[in-house]
Amino acid sequence: MPYRPFYPPADVPVVQVDIRGEHIGRRTGVRVPLVGTVADTAGALLPLLREKSADGFADRLTKHYRRVRARLDDLAEARPHDAPMHPQHVAAAVDRLAEGDTIFTADAGTPTVWAARYLTMNGRRRSIELPLLY
Repeated sequence: MPYRPFYPPADVPVVQVDIRGEHIGRRTGVRVPLVGTVADTAGALLPLLREKSADGFADRLTKHYRRVRARLDDLAEARPHDAPMHPQHVAAAVDRLAEGDTIFTADAGTPTVWAARYLTMNGRRRSIELPLLY
């Protein structure tokens, strides 16, 4: 199982939504199993949520995102003595050189991560992830 390091610890409550109930709990313990689509589940749960006026959490995450995004952008700037060339340099260059209506494709895995980080979507560009074929 390739994503085992990303599973939550056993003491973390997990909610899993799946249209195929037999898949629930296959990879980690589930406290709240929900059979259905995410859209139906979200629609059913939305009326139960109450609005909070405090936005400290969102502000903290936005600040964190801006810090991380700045670091990623800095990594994408090629410098004269960088060797070997890093993938983020290539992705950033492709983004700069691509037309406004380019369709990008990326193999599943790391190339998709580089594409998500460095290719700018503008409403006319598209990104298509190719499935693994092995």
